[in-house]
Amino acid sequence: MASMDRLQKRLQTQLVASLDTLFRSEDYSDFKIICGSETHRVHKAIIFPRCEYLAASCRFGGQEAERDEITLHGDEPEHVQAMVYYFYHLIYLVPTPSAPGLVFHAHMYALADKYNIEDLKQTAKVRFTGAVEEDWSHDEFPTAIRIAYETTPETDLGLRDIIVDVLLEKSSLLDKKEVETVVKDISELSLVSSDMFRDEAVTLIKTSISVFKSADYSDFKIICGSETHNVHRAIVFPRSEVFAASSRFGGKEVESAEMTLHDDEPEHVKAMVYYFYHLDYSVLNMTRGEPTSDKAQAPDPGMEASPDDFFDPFAPRAQSSRPVPLVLKRGKKVRRSQDFPKPSEGFPCLVFHAKMYAIADKYNIKGLKLLAQERFTAAVTTGWTHEEFPTAIRVVFETTLDVDLGLREPLVKVMLEHSAILDKPEVEAVVKDIPGLAYDLLKRHRSGDFEQHSYNSRGTWG
Repeated sequence: MASMDRLQKRLQTQLVASLDTLFRSEDYSDFKIICGSETHRVHKAIIFPRCEYLAASCRFGGQEAERDEITLHGDEPEHVQAMVYYFYHLIYLVPTPSAPGLVFHAHMYALADKYNIEDLKQTAKVRFTGAVEEDWSHDEFPTAIRIAYETTPETDLGLRDIIVDVLLEKSSLLDKKEVETVVKDISELSLVSSDMFRDEAVTLIKTSISVFKSADYSDFKIICGSETHNVHRAIVFPRSEVFAASSRFGGKEVESAEMTLHDDEPEHVKAMVYYFYHLDYSVLNMTRGEPTSDKAQAPDPGMEASPDDFFDPFAPRAQSSRPVPLVLKRGKKVRRSQDFPKPSEGFPCLVFHAKMYAIADKYNIKGLKLLAQERFTAAVTTGWTHEEFPTAIRVVFETTLDVDLGLREPLVKVMLEHSAILDKPEVEAVVKDIPGLAYDLLKRHRSGDFEQHSYNSRGTWG
């Protein structure tokens, strides 16, 4: 076994060295990437599997296919050079090592998004996160904020969430003129700088809760199964573009001022409607305004909502909304099957939170998706021994896209840290059903030493 491990490591070292040699010598290159005055001679076999955009440039004919080259317009040569370096090394270098790299990482994130290089995008996000946590007071930060918001679409919260978290947690930053200026220039951030906004938000949420209870002045209906929810467009539509579009483009929904949701479960729709008015949701079965207990499902601790108990989106978060990096330290002790702990006494509601995450994604409700991610991450940390854990794995992997790691990373992190869970037949069965997951878990568990690996869109670890 030891000899096989040494052989594997030697082969990996040789492979890395070979790729670096190809990068430096450009031997056998068969494609050119041109940006400004710089020409990068690369290899299709290395580049194309990582970037569909570049692969398509040759596949669909034209000048690029004839000349085996592509010219990238509107990009900075130093960022393209870093991208090419990444193709061969799975890491990129920051030109100025003495700087935290906030601006450079933000540009690399945007470039990766532009050319749909998902693993590079995730790498840039991880490095931006690390840099901003260590050097949030650096002079680069205001420029990095502007770049993150100007180079990514509104729906891409990868860097934006990190920036908002830092601005809220380190409010003294707003005293810096450069930060204040850029925050006021960006409409999505301008409210963060208002001293009165927090109190106003609390008042608005309390008013919203009151309207939810009475359903007065409702002008739209959300129907699911036998349940009808009388809601208010002014409350619901700004939170969900899907619902807003149902009335904007004509049809039955406009005429009847209602929308029927097919293939959704009434309890999750009920919780979604509750969220629209409270910026929170309860796992209890709810009548309008009054959560009631469910005999088959114990309540999520601390989740019973009332007008004075609601989620404040501008309060410091107990759990980060960002996926947790997967890190297993060398020598970490792992529970063996005979040490397997007893199931949690409480009901962690893993499946419920996972389905709330899925419904939020389906109807593009960003705040609800982040909240469900926080709840799931917190619940799985303590509830991984519960009998619903295997079902939660299946739900997460069946209801989310491969590139959506919001719930997948916390799940995989728990399975690595508590590998004895794989001894349970129910967990073993569901893990084996998910292509590639079982092999990668066992392989990484055997090595016992890996850092910042995440389950990526190709179903492998990167």
